[in-house]
Amino acid sequence: MKLSTGKGLPTVQYLAAFTGTLNVMCSGMHYGWSSPSLPKLLQDDSPIPMTNEQSSWVVVTFLLGTFLGANLSAVILDRFGRKAAILFTSVPYLTSWTLIAFAHSATILMVARFIAGVGDGVVYCASPMYLGEISDPRIRGCLGAGISVMSIAGMLLMNIFGSYLSVPMAAMVASSVPILLLLTFTWMPESPYYLIMQKKTEQAKRNLMILKGERDVDQELNRLVKAVEEQNLGKTTFWDLFTVKSNRKGLLIVMGARAAQQFTGSTAITFYAQTIFAEAGAAISPSAASILYFTIHMIVVGLSSVIVDKAGRRPLMIISVIGSGIALLIEGCFFYVQNQTTIDTANFAFIPIATLVVFTITFSIGMQPIPMLLVGEVFPTNVKAIALTVCCNYFVAVTTVVSKFFQYAKDAYGLHVPFFAFTISCGLSFLFIVFYIPETKGKTLEEIQEELKGTLSIVSSGMHYGWTSPSLPQLEHANSSLPVTKEEGSWMAVTPLAGATVGAILSGFVLDVIGRKRGVLLTALPFFGSWLMVAYAKSVAVLLAARFVAGIADGCAFCSVPMYLGEIADAKIRGLLVSSCSIMWIFGMLLINIIGAYTSIKVAALISSVFPVVLAATFVWMPESPYYLIIKGRLDEARRSLRIFKGVYEVDDELARLSVAVKMQNSNTGKFLDLFTVSSNRKAVFVIMGMRGFQQCSGVLAITFYAKSIFQSASSDLSSSTSAIIYFAAQLIVASTSTLIMDRTGRRPLLIVSSIGAAFALLIEGLYFYLKTHHPVLKNSPYSYISVAALIGYIVLFGIGMQTIPILLLGELFPTNVKAFALGLADIYFSIVATIVSKFFQVMRDNYGMHVPFFAFTGCCALGALFVIFFVPETKGKTLEEIHEEFKGEEQHKDTFKYFPEE
Repeated sequence: MKLSTGKGLPTVQYLAAFTGTLNVMCSGMHYGWSSPSLPKLLQDDSPIPMTNEQSSWVVVTFLLGTFLGANLSAVILDRFGRKAAILFTSVPYLTSWTLIAFAHSATILMVARFIAGVGDGVVYCASPMYLGEISDPRIRGCLGAGISVMSIAGMLLMNIFGSYLSVPMAAMVASSVPILLLLTFTWMPESPYYLIMQKKTEQAKRNLMILKGERDVDQELNRLVKAVEEQNLGKTTFWDLFTVKSNRKGLLIVMGARAAQQFTGSTAITFYAQTIFAEAGAAISPSAASILYFTIHMIVVGLSSVIVDKAGRRPLMIISVIGSGIALLIEGCFFYVQNQTTIDTANFAFIPIATLVVFTITFSIGMQPIPMLLVGEVFPTNVKAIALTVCCNYFVAVTTVVSKFFQYAKDAYGLHVPFFAFTISCGLSFLFIVFYIPETKGKTLEEIQEELKGTLSIVSSGMHYGWTSPSLPQLEHANSSLPVTKEEGSWMAVTPLAGATVGAILSGFVLDVIGRKRGVLLTALPFFGSWLMVAYAKSVAVLLAARFVAGIADGCAFCSVPMYLGEIADAKIRGLLVSSCSIMWIFGMLLINIIGAYTSIKVAALISSVFPVVLAATFVWMPESPYYLIIKGRLDEARRSLRIFKGVYEVDDELARLSVAVKMQNSNTGKFLDLFTVSSNRKAVFVIMGMRGFQQCSGVLAITFYAKSIFQSASSDLSSSTSAIIYFAAQLIVASTSTLIMDRTGRRPLLIVSSIGAAFALLIEGLYFYLKTHHPVLKNSPYSYISVAALIGYIVLFGIGMQTIPILLLGELFPTNVKAFALGLADIYFSIVATIVSKFFQVMRDNYGMHVPFFAFTGCCALGALFVIFFVPETKGKTLEEIHEEFKGEEQHKDTFKYFPEE
């Protein structure tokens, strides 16, 4: 092979990656084998008769064999090398295909699948390691993602062969792939990393020259030698994975990413693709649908492998998991409507195919290839073999559980159940990616993952606010073990708001004394206690007391968390961080609506009590706000805190800037009356009171409290529980999207669009209930879906801006000397307004009809739009100091606050 003396082309790296992943294609063919084969084997005239239970074990036996292969790889990878391990996999794959071709019983098929699993266990340890070690950093993402491309190519090929050939003939054709692996990969070079570990430096140099296509590799060789020596200092043991902090962190990242990947149900969908399409009843044949599914799957993963080194890992994973969650939710809704209602879905049979295609597109953008890429990136060479073995065993365990869960839930409860479960998993995976997955393209970004942990208190708050939606219908039911009247139920809904007043007043006095961090941690105790009270309540009085205690925690949370996030965040991401409060709040409401819909009130409360425990266990390690530390004169601690949040060592300039700002803001000791006697504070109070007032007068909290009851009144074919879950899921998705764009679009445009759009949606909702009430002929009309659609439209439009931005402004508009008082006052005001609106909703609904409160909420949204246009300032991209100076009028734009009188 001719070598250049300059910078070469990595041609051999591409060849080695292609031939070395032919075993991954074999693996993909085994994963895809069940989709076209099981329907044939389960037919009455099958040459190998088997039951549904036997067929499910034929599917997962492959995964059980992977355990043995993964543990075997730990021995052979460092003893015989990466190349030898890859070549070894051709033996079990060839053997398994031969056994399948000549099998005459289900037992032989299980044995064949188990043997293939042994090869699979070695493959997913050896191939990521080999590719990660031979590839240049600039193409490592492309080559690593090629593993997913080859896996899906194998699934596609098997779905094509299996659809048009008999099971034995398809197996014979598939057996040619491991033979091709032996014939081609034999000529590829061994990993230079492995050769250096074996002290074969000269051979490592020759292989580097071949892989890089150039002669001068001394600098690269020296770098690798030094890296391997550093990573292999001392004897490596299995426990190093857990005792060494960097290894432990890498293990958390990889295990979390692989769990997120599999709990979307991707492997289960792969195993049962044709079964899913057959149940959908679409005009297109299940075979053609599955071929289309895997073709698109392969194309998108191929495109992802090209852009992953440019776009980065995290952005692709975030987009991927959000899109996957939406697609899976739609899929679950279709099968729910098809199986649990009387609606005829024959004309909509294209929906499951379309949504699964959308799922595979969004899933393939990031969630399919990147977890496998991370496996080869985050571990040093001294523990890589052990780490990949552990990760592979973990992957197999998770995949086995998910696949069996899919089959069991599908057969026992219906196809909609696993799809709803996978949707929830996507939501949880989104949070894991945001909090924990680093960016391995270039530098590691870990700021946001640390800063957002305090918002777990907001999750608990959201769960308490959302608790009434699934719980009140149970408590007001005739068979309730704890009977509750409608009047008692309405007070149960608003009692947290009374408690929030106490919590807000308490925060105003303690946040400047104990600090922002302790203020956040303090909320864990009442949240935990209140859930235990709910779980073991024997009377209405105990439930009311529990709700009041939760309200105290809520008042503290919505003072301390926005203050903490507003003070630690850079101006460019402050909108994202502070508005995450709304996301976590809605996420809490969604969770409790899901948990409450399928469990008893006691079990739901006990599950919910876990969240304040997690808050206490994680947030205790977070730094205190630098602003608070400067106020207290603890400059050294403030410097350390800034270094952690900024991710840089040199922070003296930033510390000096904050010190000057705090000194100026605290030149006069802040008093409660300063909120009204100082012009700039008075303006800020006016804006906050207006925004929080119009936010709540849109009825959002009242609708949250009574969501399930509203959907019951709508008489939709969808169950009220399902409609409520969809409502809160849509709210979560839109609020998440809002947080990602508000630092680009600005606050005001989103607020204006949000309030006007919400007004139109509420108007439609009011008209629907008005016509239903005054024209009984419409009572059972086919247009009952309008109510559900209008409310979802409302929450989508409301969530764009009115949901998130008023809370963000709480952390932006007030200087530090009065911030604690201001947030306490704002939370008290919020509680009073929300209580009045919630009681107004209940009284108007019971006495005049459901349309009356919705018409009132429509008018409030319209007035809210005018308030935003005339009075709300734009804070995008400004530091807190710039915002406060603008309120004072020192750097004010000519039109800002032109409607405020000046002193």
